[in-house]
Amino acid sequence: MTTNNTLINTVKKLRLGIPTPNSSIDRQFYVDENNLNDLLEDSKNFDTKPLLSAINLCNYINKKLKICKMVEINGFQGELSTIFSNKLSPNVLHVIENFESKSEKDVIDHTGSDEHNWNDVKHNFYLRSKKYPCISLEQEKSPEVFAETLEDESLDFIFLGTNNSESKITKLINMFYPKLKDGGMIAGGNWEDNETVNAVTDIVGNIDKSFEDGTWVKKIDKVKINSQRNQLKLIQNTRLGIGINEQFWANDKDIKFLTKIDSPNKVYLTGFLDFVKYHKEDCEKRNFSIKNIVEISCYQGETTSLLMKYFEDLEKISVVDKFDTVDPTWPKNIALDDIRYNFDLRTRHEKNLEVIDDVDSIDAADRFENNSIDMLYINEHDSYKKCYRLLLAWLPKVKTDGYICGWRWGSANIVQACIDHFGEPDIYFKDSSWSKIKVWDDDDDDDDDDDDE
Repeated sequence: MTTNNTLINTVKKLRLGIPTPNSSIDRQFYVDENNLNDLLEDSKNFDTKPLLSAINLCNYINKKLKICKMVEINGFQGELSTIFSNKLSPNVLHVIENFESKSEKDVIDHTGSDEHNWNDVKHNFYLRSKKYPCISLEQEKSPEVFAETLEDESLDFIFLGTNNSESKITKLINMFYPKLKDGGMIAGGNWEDNETVNAVTDIVGNIDKSFEDGTWVKKIDKVKINSQRNQLKLIQNTRLGIGINEQFWANDKDIKFLTKIDSPNKVYLTGFLDFVKYHKEDCEKRNFSIKNIVEISCYQGETTSLLMKYFEDLEKISVVDKFDTVDPTWPKNIALDDIRYNFDLRTRHEKNLEVIDDVDSIDAADRFENNSIDMLYINEHDSYKKCYRLLLAWLPKVKTDGYICGWRWGSANIVQACIDHFGEPDIYFKDSSWSKIKVWDDDDDDDDDDDDE
């Protein structure tokens, strides 16, 4: 296919509309209806996914909101800037991109296949954006400085750009959130990246929609968000709700709240509730009763308190944890003293609780008889070797027809260790919990603990 617009051959190197290998078409485009349609139809020469997602984002926004004043952070060569101008028709689009701070020799490998310098980028931005007088380039101001020039509640739409770290996204949202109108919209890229997900959901909750290239969008309800923030301050420190650093008590009031809140809390808690529901139904179906549970690595006792609450036939729960490690995946590490304090506070009313804190999780297995545990719940994910040896020590302790379960299916250490012992779990849940029924009998003669594994 040959594009109808000869101007496309005068501009080099493109982010949106990335061509397939061996394409004879250059990598940039001008934004008008003819060019957009040409590129969307040219799937043989261009990867149309980024361009189509940008157009779909604009169409989605237009159905929800009239954009008068907006900000785009990191305008780069102006592809999105001009698409926003063409499709959203804002009165003013502030684009923050400080070309002057970049050296002419600064090389960008933005697409993975082309290298170009900031002079090219700047040239392309001006060439493309001059058709749209609504575009105001804020190249002499950093996002921090420019945000201070805006009045609160003055923006209809903010686009955060792409390829930002979790800390950068958090900083940008906190910086521009007060400037966004209640009912305004915020969007960005890289939704497939965990750092982006954590940063966005930490502050504004779950997004409204994501698109094929990882672009995402959220309409802001400030009253709802502020109410959730205030209530979360009353619920103390937890793993369930990663990215928020808040805990919950396993009581009906907090659980009801956390299952409705628009944040990672909902994903982790409702996933665990699905885990509980599955095991209750499966126990009833198989006439199996969960009376003896061992939990490996309990951290602050969130899972412990839920296991105690929901498995009513429970006669004993044994927790193996030396409380000497801070979870490095937390955005803000919690003090070791607080970990044990929170665990004791959360589980203090449980009479059938045994805490094993004087030996590590592998040696603790020696204190249990074979075929004595109804459910083993594993939070350990330290290393493949540790996970493998832990399973080697504990699997004989689980009853035939009992459950081997855990959290963090997705950690390579847990996954590979489990697969090497018994294959895939029977079921997974959205909080990363997993479960496997032990359908084999252990032969003690085969239980050689090989430390080299």
